[in-house]
Amino acid sequence: MGFPVFTLSALFISSIATISGYLWGDKILLNVLGAEPISRFNTLPFKRAMNVVDEISLAAGLPKPSVYVINEEFPNAMVIALSPEKANLCLTLGLIQSMTREELQGVIAHEFGHIKSRDSLFFLMLSVTWGAFLLVSDWFKSFYFREVRIKKVMKGPFFIIGMLVFLFLLLSPLISKLITMAISRWKEYKADAISAELTRNPLALAKAINKIMKYSSRMKILSRYYATAHIFIADPLRRDLSDKADFFSNLFNTHPPIKRRIEILARMAHHSPSDVFEKMPEKEPALCPECESEMKEVALQTSFGTFVKLDQCQRCGGIWFDAWELYALGSSPDYKQLNRPDIDKLWKKYPSGGKFLCPRCGIPLTRIQDRNLPEEINLRRCNFCGGIWLNYLDFKIYQEWRNEKTVKNAIEREVERFPSQILYHEKDFLDIITPLFSFLSKKVE
Repeated sequence: MGFPVFTLSALFISSIATISGYLWGDKILLNVLGAEPISRFNTLPFKRAMNVVDEISLAAGLPKPSVYVINEEFPNAMVIALSPEKANLCLTLGLIQSMTREELQGVIAHEFGHIKSRDSLFFLMLSVTWGAFLLVSDWFKSFYFREVRIKKVMKGPFFIIGMLVFLFLLLSPLISKLITMAISRWKEYKADAISAELTRNPLALAKAINKIMKYSSRMKILSRYYATAHIFIADPLRRDLSDKADFFSNLFNTHPPIKRRIEILARMAHHSPSDVFEKMPEKEPALCPECESEMKEVALQTSFGTFVKLDQCQRCGGIWFDAWELYALGSSPDYKQLNRPDIDKLWKKYPSGGKFLCPRCGIPLTRIQDRNLPEEINLRRCNFCGGIWLNYLDFKIYQEWRNEKTVKNAIEREVERFPSQILYHEKDFLDIITPLFSFLSKKVE
């Protein structure tokens, strides 16, 4: 009886992969997801998220995990934790920006539920067990069909055993997939229950995943999520999470239906699920990079007649532009309708400027000089999300410069068109100019 070489090689490779995954798997996944340590981000939303992590860590009686931020506008969260001492909690930028404190508590408590249940280690062991089982099955198949005579295989009980082994080996990957997904869905329900237990507020998580469901239509499906989809709080590979899944579609999903999860959480709080579905999702206001006051959303008309939504500080008048919004705005005919602060008082109060932290990401803004703009305009840009900050005076200079440039371009176009207009109307021009020259050329008597 010979042991197959390929089976031995596969067993060796899978063992190395398992050991590597246990020792360095978290670092590999964090690198694939492009996660950054939350310590890089210093604005209020990120400090609030860290405070919530501290609270839930104490409530759960678990060590505080390392917290990371994923640059993704879709709200989502995940945890990589082979043990409570080696836990890594990842929150997307969209989650931190869009969730209230109450909703953030529900989501983070859900992730602590996965840490408490050691789900990452469980799925690693499950995949290793199935892999070893398939290798043994492969060895048994090789031994059975090589060592047993063909005549015996084709007769009596050997034929039945052979067919059963063949069918099992054929269907084992599908069976493995179905079992893994069923366990994954059950683990999500269990983590929801632990979240309700830790926060004593099931509606917090219900509101959070309802908000995630409403934002799912804007989600960009990226290839880097294919290997980690099952460990997020909501499936990042489904563009519309509001679909009510039937039995067969649910069978192949790593997550249970969002609406079903909301219904269970609402009933735990003795509320009707419709109260959660119909409620408009709340959003935390953005804070001014200079004076850290609340900013208000305003809409300005562009020179093309469309509108761009911006955020303006109601205290200092500064304006935040998300990536490329400044250049999309161009020359706005109604920019003078913006809130205009008392510039002299503000200049005395903030002689050296503020901290200038990005209201979206929380990292320090970088001062840049756009060669296409006047030198006196000071732009501050976030290198993480691409947003741009302008104080009110710089924005006023920018608009006046754009208006002058628009007028200048219009005049230049007219000047370029003038010779062609003369040639086009040459006959009319000569009819007018010829009598005039003949009159001027007459001798005065």
